[in-house]
Amino acid sequence: MNDDADNDAAGDLSDDYSDDYDDNDGDDNDGKIEREKDVERREAGRREESSEEPVGRAAVILLVEDDEAHATHIMRVLEEERVANRIYWVKDGAEALDFLYHRGRYAEVPRPDLVLLDLRLPRVNGHEVLLEIKRSEDLRVIPVVVLTTSEREADIMSTYISYANSYIVKPIDFEKLRRVIAHIKFWWLIWNRHPWQMETESLR
Repeated sequence: MNDDADNDAAGDLSDDYSDDYDDNDGDDNDGKIEREKDVERREAGRREESSEEPVGRAAVILLVEDDEAHATHIMRVLEEERVANRIYWVKDGAEALDFLYHRGRYAEVPRPDLVLLDLRLPRVNGHEVLLEIKRSEDLRVIPVVVLTTSEREADIMSTYISYANSYIVKPIDFEKLRRVIAHIKFWWLIWNRHPWQMETESLR
């Protein structure tokens, strides 16, 4: 009789433990499902963000780069990342200034939303182009991002003294360059606000 009572008690105790484990498993499963939903929501948010396009008129980038291989590399990433609807490439500093001042064959080109500027340029170097842009009352509001292979402290200091908006050392690796361009896209063409964007919106 005592053995039967002990067995019954053990069975009841076992059932209690089983119920506790079932409850814990349910809690763990609920938590896992909730975590998976959080991950899905974050991924959906990132996908939505990455599909954003610059508001207002079509974004225009002026790329000033003398190295054809580098320029081709950069323009490929710009196009694949859908950074801008119009990308203009000039090969030296003198041509960049002609573009910005609408001289000669550049009389009808649009004003760029962003200038990507290399420093080592023929005819007129990047430092001089930057100085000319920032001296001009009309051009100085255009963001100028120095995109160069130079890591020299003197180049970095000089460009910031000349009011460069950003200085980025150009990655040679394609995937790293893609990430850099994606950051440039979001900061300078989507999140950042330009005076001419405000003028466009006021006309709506």
